[in-house]
Amino acid sequence: DSGSLPADAAALQATARTPVPRRNVALAAGSALAAASLYAYQRLDPLDPVTLLRKLEAESPPLPQALASGRGTLVEFYAPWCAECREMAPMMYRLEKEYAGRVNFVLVDGADPKNEQLVSLFSVDGVPHFGFISAERKLLQTLIGNVPRQAMEASLRRLL
Repeated sequence: DSGSLPADAAALQATARTPVPRRNVALAAGSALAAASLYAYQRLDPLDPVTLLRKLEAESPPLPQALASGRGTLVEFYAPWCAECREMAPMMYRLEKEYAGRVNFVLVDGADPKNEQLVSLFSVDGVPHFGFISAERKLLQTLIGNVPRQAMEASLRRLL
């Protein structure tokens, strides 16, 4: 009986070896494809926080124009070095799309010296700093720091 164990073991080993290399090749190819896809997604993703903040700032209307529109306005002061600003950027981007045409979103780089007057006017002493201004041009609320989405949405609804 002890002579049959090596033959059984050899047969078992032969059958076990056959699918393993194919599986390894498939896993290796799949891993490489997944890595390439993830890399491409990250490079093309429009939600890169600093790029997104700069894009939102470039696309936002000037504050006087936003205030003259007859709609509520959210003024967000940010800084490119601010971790909370970068963390909130994708959420703010999505909220801007959801409230488009109903609420103005004005982004201001609070670290840029050209915006010193606005920083002073809104008494910004930390970023992110959010000022919620009614259609009647009254500052209704100020929020500072990493604001949860539900709180941000509640404040935005007050502007409608």
